[in-house]
Formats: sequence, structure tokens, C-alpha cells
Amino acid sequence: MKTQLTIPAPRNRWLPLILIAALTIAIFIVSIISLLSGRQTIFQNLFYFPIILACVYYVRRGFVFSVILACSYFVLMAVFSKDLVVLEGALVRVLIFILVAGVITYLSMIRIRAEEALKESEEFNRGLVENMPNLVLVYDQDRKIRYVNPAATTILGYSAEEMLGTDIITYVVPHQHAEIAAAIEERFSSGRGESLEINLITKAGQHLTVISKGTPLHFRNQPAVLVLLADISDRKRAEEELRESELRYRRLFENMLEGFAYCRMLYDEKGHPADFVYLNVNASFNRITGTTTITGKPVTEVFPGIKETFPELLEIYGRVAMTGEPESFDLDFKPVGKWLHISVYSPHKEYFVAIFDDITEHRLLEQEMKFHEEELRQFSMALGIANKKLTLLSGITRHDINNQLTVLMGW
Repeated sequence: MKTQLTIPAPRNRWLPLILIAALTIAIFIVSIISLLSGRQTIFQNLFYFPIILACVYYVRRGFVFSVILACSYFVLMAVFSKDLVVLEGALVRVLIFILVAGVITYLSMIRIRAEEALKESEEFNRGLVENMPNLVLVYDQDRKIRYVNPAATTILGYSAEEMLGTDIITYVVPHQHAEIAAAIEERFSSGRGESLEINLITKAGQHLTVISKGTPLHFRNQPAVLVLLADISDRKRAEEELRESELRYRRLFENMLEGFAYCRMLYDEKGHPADFVYLNVNASFNRITGTTTITGKPVTEVFPGIKETFPELLEIYGRVAMTGEPESFDLDFKPVGKWLHISVYSPHKEYFVAIFDDITEHRLLEQEMKFHEEELRQFSMALGIANKKLTLLSGITRHDINNQLTVLMGW
């Protein structure tokens, strides 16, 4: 797109044109009077004034006007003088006029392009700031707000007119006033400043948590600070909820009756399970296994010989970690003399969670029940044999009685 080269117009747009026209007419009148009086070297420098004004205010058109004015000067000299030396000097003067006009025109073009680039940059930056979702404020050395973007007025609930000229500290919660005042003073004195977490108060009385980052600058030729405020209230609430959730689960984890161990699986060069490291365990795990501080230690160090005694343990753990399929099994954990029921889950490859439940009493109860069952079975067998003997005895006795009754009945 072609850029039109202009400069900011004065309040009266016709003033430069009127001034150039008046100077041109006056210069020609003075030149004619000087030539009529025989003076040919005084008035030439007066032509620089309309040339400079025209090139500054009208740039390319001013350069064309300057060329015409320079040629008019030469024609004027030719009318009043036939001296070749004088005309040669006038021709040199014409070239100087054109050269001066060209230089001024070139410099004016550079200046205008720079002004237009600056204006475009200012418009871009203003549009960027005006449409930012974050709060943007500018305050001076007296802590007075000099600029506020629409997002700040929307979020805080104040209008721009209400905020301009007020102390920026008034929008901060009271317990942070001293801290923020010291930070502002430090920023103006040293030009440095750290990011701060600030609690603001809206017009409705709500509290907002923001991260503040300030940059020193000059605003309307006065030292000031541009401060960007990012609203992190939602993030702070989410962090607080996450912290509370972690605390609840931590308490649940620590107070579980079952032993809980979070481990990382270690593999050898062939990809076979070689060992695993305890990353985190709860108090019940330590109580059940009789350990104390085992975080970060491999199982072969915590329980020496377990790899040889229970080779299937590493296989099961490695299989769960690789496939993600949970498994459960009972284990006679001889290092601590207990029977344990172990459930293994895998939240991520190479990691697994093992939950230990002490089933020693359950196993003892099962053994006791089996013993009693055996006693009951043997008693039942003995009772059966006795029952058979009693049946045989009763049969013989009945037969004898029947024989006796038969004899008696015969008699």
C-alpha cells in the first residue's frame, strides 16, 4: 500500500500556504527593488525561507514549488542583468536552491515515515492493551493511576473515570499496603522489581488474587510504571482444592490399616524384572513388615534373599507393571514371619502399587478350623463304627429273644 507523506496539520490548515505565498510575494518585491537599485547579491538568501517552508509542509509538492521558484529567480536575474558572470552565478544559485530543496524534502520524507511508523506502533500497542484480557495500569511516582484498560475496569467493577487519579494502593487489601508501597518505591528508585502476588478488592468487595509485573516507562513525558496484572484467582482456588484433596488422601494413605507401597520397577538389559525401588510407603506397611525408613531403597536391600526365596514375586510385579492388569496373591512372608495378602496395581508402566493385608490370624484360624474338622471327621468315623456294632448286637439279641419267645409260645 502506498504511504501518503504528510505532516500533522496546524490548527489553521491554510496558515503555511498563506505564509509561503506572502513570503514569496515579499521576496519578489524586495528582489525587484534591489535589482532596480543596482544591488544584485543581497536578496538571494531570502528565497531559502519559502523553499524550506514548502518542502517541510508539502514535501513533494513543496519540492516542485521550490524548483519553480528557483527557475523564477533565474528568469528575474536574466531580465535585469545581461552580464554572463552574473547569470552564471544565478545559475549556480538555482542549482543550490534545488539541492537544498531536495535535501529538505528527503529529510522530511524520512521524518514523516518515522512518525507514521511510530503512530502505527502506538495504535497497534494501544489496540493490544485495550483488548488484553489482563488488567493493565499505568501509575506515576505519586502512585496515581494515569491509565487503565477496559479489562481492569470490567474486572474491578470501577469506571475509568473513577480510577484515574486515585492511589493504586487503595485497590489492594490493607495487610499488603506496606509491602506494595515498598515495592513501588524500589521500582522507581532502582528500576527493578520482582513479580508480586497481590490481593485486590473489587468494587463489589470481592477479593481477587493477581500476579503483578511492572515495567518502568515515560507516560506523557513523566516517569511512570506500566503494570500488568494477571488474574489467578481460579488457579489459586484450584490449587487450594488440590491441596485439600492431597491432604485428605494423604491422611487416608497414612491411616490405612493395609500396608501401601508405591514402587518403581527395574529391568535388566534383556527387559526382565531385576529389582524394584520403594518410592513411598505408609505407616501400616512399616508396621506390617517391621521396617522403618525404606524410601528410595531397593527391595533386595530391605529384604536380603527375597529374590531367591520368592522369584515369582518379581515376576508378578513386573508383569503387572508391563501389562497393567492387576493381580492378587497370598504370600508366606518369612522375613517377618507373617502371611500377607498382596494386591498389585499399575498406574503407569514401570510403576506399581502393592497393598499388603496381614492375614496371619486368618491363616491360623484356618489351620485351627482344619484341625477341628479332622477331629470331627475322626469322631464321626468312630461314631459310625460304634453305631454299626450296636446295630449288630441289637440284631443278635432280638434273634435270641425271638427264639426264646417261640419256645415259650410252643409250650
